[in-house]
Amino acid sequence: MGNPKKLEMDQHTRQKVAIFDAYLKRYLKIVSKGGYSRVSIYDPCAGKGIYGDCVGSALTACNNIRAHLPYAPSVGFHLYLNEPDDDNRKELSKVCSYEFVECIDNQKAESFIEKYCSAGHSGHKLWFIDPYGYTQVGRSSVSKIMEQASSEVLLFIPLTFIYRFLNGNLDHDAKLKPVAKFLNDYSIAQKEARLCSTPIAFADLISRKMQELYNYSWHATMVEGPLHYSLVFISRHHYGLEKFLEARDKILKDQCSSQLSLIPMGEEKELLAILPDRGVDNCEMYMLGLKNGFTPSGVRACLEKLESRELIHIKKNDGVKRGKGIFFLGKKYYKNNDRRIVISASINQGSLF
Repeated sequence: MGNPKKLEMDQHTRQKVAIFDAYLKRYLKIVSKGGYSRVSIYDPCAGKGIYGDCVGSALTACNNIRAHLPYAPSVGFHLYLNEPDDDNRKELSKVCSYEFVECIDNQKAESFIEKYCSAGHSGHKLWFIDPYGYTQVGRSSVSKIMEQASSEVLLFIPLTFIYRFLNGNLDHDAKLKPVAKFLNDYSIAQKEARLCSTPIAFADLISRKMQELYNYSWHATMVEGPLHYSLVFISRHHYGLEKFLEARDKILKDQCSSQLSLIPMGEEKELLAILPDRGVDNCEMYMLGLKNGFTPSGVRACLEKLESRELIHIKKNDGVKRGKGIFFLGKKYYKNNDRRIVISASINQGSLF
């Protein structure tokens, strides 16, 4: 998990593990009720398990599986760990010796991914990938995972260490080849990347490129001093993305560190900016929100504020009864194609915020 030689856990690492923990709690409940008889979790860069008074990603996975076992006796949970640093692997073995831990390997992260993508595991699969440096795990490895049925990825990206070099000579400076490769891997044009005026805009761009490749993706971005870090979620299913965004918002609500901030999402100005001129129905609004980092509750809160200021217009379909603050958002309406209202901007919003 991150730097293999670290003794203590830095602030942004604590927060990404907290997001992983919050997501796992939601994930295990959902997949246990989803008809899966097997659930596998993989951590290719697991670290040593404990850092000072903090637990890392591998032990976080262990603790969540242990807590969930009594509630899902018919589901087989399997945890596959790998730590490239042998000293850390030995430490990890001391704290992760549970019957559901299938292995604690000692190989390169990409070799581990190749091995277990070829293993043919059934059921649902979740990968937490936190390499030491963004060059260790490329798109080919992520794509191998996403080619497997029912797979999701949480991928950590040290955003600043890419963003700050975007204006360099990426094609000819040998030191910048990793940056050029990252952009090329995820089909990000250099010109397009350079148009990003902030690291957050660059994180948004990365997530949208991931959506083009793998359907559903968004990020939780942390800032520690001048540095930005992103934990990017990737899935073929919208409900996984919804639960990731909920986990992000939970940690955002709970955060209290003055040294670190999880970048908030979901302001009504941002939501209004992505509304197409033609308007959207409630099912489209649900999906539009998810693909731009909004939970359904976040969309609902923004729409309520916008409607109160008469900045949006709500048109009810025939026979629909609607109370104040009701926008018919969520998985239930989307799954049933239950289109009840159309939401559109009332006027040109250019100078209203």
